[in-house]
Amino acid sequence: MKDLIACLYSEGYTFGELKKLSSWLIQPECSGSFFSYCKQKGISYLVGEEVFLKKTKNPPFVLYYKWNLDLLHKKIIWIVWPRKITPFIKQALEKFFEFLHQKDVVIVSGFAPGTDQYAHSLALKYNLPTIAVLWFGFKKAFESPDRKFLAEIVESWGLLLSEFRLNQAGTTWTFPQRNRIIAGLSDFLFVPQAAYNSWTLITVEDALKINVPVYSCFSHYLDESWQGTNQLIQKGQ
Repeated sequence: MKDLIACLYSEGYTFGELKKLSSWLIQPECSGSFFSYCKQKGISYLVGEEVFLKKTKNPPFVLYYKWNLDLLHKKIIWIVWPRKITPFIKQALEKFFEFLHQKDVVIVSGFAPGTDQYAHSLALKYNLPTIAVLWFGFKKAFESPDRKFLAEIVESWGLLLSEFRLNQAGTTWTFPQRNRIIAGLSDFLFVPQAAYNSWTLITVEDALKINVPVYSCFSHYLDESWQGTNQLIQKGQ
């Protein structure tokens, strides 16, 4: 039944439809291509109560994954910062990863170009396992220019996750939606820098709502690019 539900979800059925049909569904003819593709690419899936997230109250009904699912049971650190990587952020993250080197922790991020991918690359550099929570489906991942980078993560005993149908492209709604998966996996969040009312700060607020501890860096109060994180520290959050 689990295989059937995952297949039908990939074919476009909604969560509500799947729940209504799950008692009498018959495997459709189209499912063969789904199963053969998943087997070929090494994609597995969790369905319903199998979806394990530490904190989120609204987990996905189907969660596709590739490779090391055991990482979900380790201490997981989520790193978020602005899209523009400043020299200070690079220096702060290098120091942070040097400290984490040889610690039994996992780095999670969202594999967005620039900042997220930089976190994954530092994890690989310092021999830390990393989880990439994708904002698109696995077919799009394997067709993307970054597929070699994704293969590196898998080869380094990492994990790829996606709640989206295999052929779902990344959009303005899938990008923030995948953040709840990351927040639900994380034991704490590290934010080197965030401006006031920035997208980074909105992500921080989402993490705080489900009691994910947040750590940051304090800087000069006149620097606008730090006002968000400075405010968090002043509030004691």
